[in-house]
Amino acid sequence: MARSRKTTDPMAPLPGETGMLSAVVQDPQDDHVKLVYADWLEEKGDPRGAFLRQFVHAVQMGKKPPAGRGISAGWQEMVGLSLLRRICASQFAEYRTTIMELARPALAMTAKGCPESRIATGATKFGGLPDLPPGSVWPRCEQGPLEFLAQLDLVEFHTTLAGRALPPKGLLSFFMYHNYPEDEYGNGREEPTVDKGGLRIIHTEDTSRLTRLAAPDDLDEDLGQPKKPCQVKFVELLDLPEPDDTWSDRYGAAFPQLEMEDELDFGRLRGANHQLFGYAHVTVLVQDPIPGPDWQLLIRFSSDDNLNWGWGDGHHLFWYIKTDDLKKGRFDNTQAIDG
Repeated sequence: MARSRKTTDPMAPLPGETGMLSAVVQDPQDDHVKLVYADWLEEKGDPRGAFLRQFVHAVQMGKKPPAGRGISAGWQEMVGLSLLRRICASQFAEYRTTIMELARPALAMTAKGCPESRIATGATKFGGLPDLPPGSVWPRCEQGPLEFLAQLDLVEFHTTLAGRALPPKGLLSFFMYHNYPEDEYGNGREEPTVDKGGLRIIHTEDTSRLTRLAAPDDLDEDLGQPKKPCQVKFVELLDLPEPDDTWSDRYGAAFPQLEMEDELDFGRLRGANHQLFGYAHVTVLVQDPIPGPDWQLLIRFSSDDNLNWGWGDGHHLFWYIKTDDLKKGRFDNTQAIDG
């Protein structure tokens, strides 16, 4: 049976390399971590080691970084070299440390229609019918049944640099109450709410026995009746926030000039179909609607004709989680907003 697939560009092909690479991705502005990684690669006889060392030294000396021909483009992206090139080629080179501090790993996700029968039970998918343990009841709230949005195979996502923030195993399933004709999310609200159970993430740790649930009769088209499911493919990249007021206190002198967005391509994920982690690139709100400094973006579901999804007038649905809850693998206190 077909399953979702990650990019075929291997980020860490050497045994034991994932931990070294993760340390670099978690602190993209730290040159020392990059050089430790370069030492490790050189000891293994990998040409990326010498290239990484040359790149770091060139940037430190204010010289043009090497081109990196023959070196994986995906690997250069996640180590931060692609972003450093853009910074060095811009008028903001002196602020590279400040900008690199803000870089976060993320996944740009694309959904493509696929028959339910071709998607293995427990595989990553958007839409369709959920896979839950035998005896599970379809999630509901006071207003009625919740719409099933997606499920993520955590083993698959844990192989990515961004996905390592998620639990290492199990299935993460997303449900939400949404009355499409009334554009309400329960209790007359015009935005999603966790109150009364209208917003729910289920973490199924044991996936050895899963069954595909049938939708309840009252989950009609207005409430998000399941449509044709979609397989999901994703690409890893580093994301930067939009240069707006939300982050201005962290930007410093480099960021009053909004034209840098075009030079550095701040909103690289803005045009992606869907997104895991990174920053919220809003379309109708003034700035990132993150609930607070101890919160972060978990996932973004975009309006998508393939899935019959529509948040507002073609908006995105941003789903947030507390950073501490994410570290503990807790998903019972999340917030969402469309924008």
